[in-house]
Amino acid sequence: FGSSPAVFAPSIFKPALLPLLTPQMFSCCVGATDCSAEWCASASEGPDPTAPPCSPLMKPVFAFNVPETIPEASPRSPPMQQDAAFVFEKNSVPEAMRSEMLASVPLGPDPSSAHFAERLKAIRFVTVTNGVIECFAQDHFNQPEEYNDFSGGYPRSYRLIPEETFAGPLAEYVVGFAARFGFPEKSVFLVQVQESNFKWSERRGSVTGQGIHTDGANCAAIACLHRRGA
Repeated sequence: FGSSPAVFAPSIFKPALLPLLTPQMFSCCVGATDCSAEWCASASEGPDPTAPPCSPLMKPVFAFNVPETIPEASPRSPPMQQDAAFVFEKNSVPEAMRSEMLASVPLGPDPSSAHFAERLKAIRFVTVTNGVIECFAQDHFNQPEEYNDFSGGYPRSYRLIPEETFAGPLAEYVVGFAARFGFPEKSVFLVQVQESNFKWSERRGSVTGQGIHTDGANCAAIACLHRRGA
């Protein structure tokens, strides 16, 4: 991601649409350090928090464990452009917004990245109702081994993105992403803010251990917030 000046973002920023396998993902990335870095935010279609937890649809719909307060998933899928591939846009995110987001989210270690590009991360499960974001307390997710043969199959815990961040710079991304793809009310999103650091070497490092992700997203968007040395 570090080689391109383009900004990838959701909703109002014309996000990329990827015809993959399972829920929807929203990502916003950042670069920093002596090579580059990435901050990410992911979204998955989710359920109505008033329904009983642990429904039979919960595990197949999500590629990670969801909070107990998150119920059965909606059977509806958001409208998508079936022939869309990638959209690149420059300067989609104002500098002030990028700086505020960088300053407001403290990142913690991501042990799963020890064997490839070093990265720091923070996450938060949220739901959107009438344009209002509500945060959940769960601090981990679990990717299936069939999607991630390197670090899938077990819970991975991370630092939580502060709730107040969703009243500020991240709110526009998450609410806009939900509106752009027509997600039903009370859908659940996994938001990740991530920084990836690359060391200079003759061989280019990989942002992910297994190369291109196959998490099962139908929609994905990535916004580059900051880069250095890339």
